[in-house]
Amino acid sequence: TLSWSATGDPAPTLTIDNGIGNVTGKTSQTVTPSQTTTYTLTATNTQGTTSAATTVTVTVSPPDTTPPTVTSTSPAAGATGVAVSSAITATFSEPVQPATINFGLKNSQGTAIAGATSYNASTNVATFTPSAALASSTSYTATVSGSRDLAGNTMSPVSWSFTTAAVTSACPCTIWPSTTT
Repeated sequence: TLSWSATGDPAPTLTIDNGIGNVTGKTSQTVTPSQTTTYTLTATNTQGTTSAATTVTVTVSPPDTTPPTVTSTSPAAGATGVAVSSAITATFSEPVQPATINFGLKNSQGTAIAGATSYNASTNVATFTPSAALASSTSYTATVSGSRDLAGNTMSPVSWSFTTAAVTSACPCTIWPSTTT
């Protein structure tokens, strides 16, 4: 919105170029140029002489057409020995709309793992937290899809796989005490 004030007796005739025209009696004008445009407001007195003129340039930024991407994941693609209690994260290249994040996890048989997804807007990190510990020595595939940035651009789906750690045992075990009598 362009705004101005004009004084004079009688009031001057006010015009704005670039297709706006006469704006006498107004104090503002909304403009919505599709590209960067310079407007000139001209005040003309009753004798037809330009008494004042001012220009303003309205800069129009190109629309955002770049979809978000996943810039890092945890665990990393191909990771092994991942703790069965791990949460899975994906970091986006830009802020996304939380309600559009589809974050899933499947085991090597293709069974979906239950869990909850959260999003930290200050770090652009989505986190999938499984409802229960993951199985040991198992391959999992995480997928993030459908996420849209604030301009509405939708990401391309991203998938990566990792393998959980094997169960470690404290054995060999014995039923005998460590001392003999």
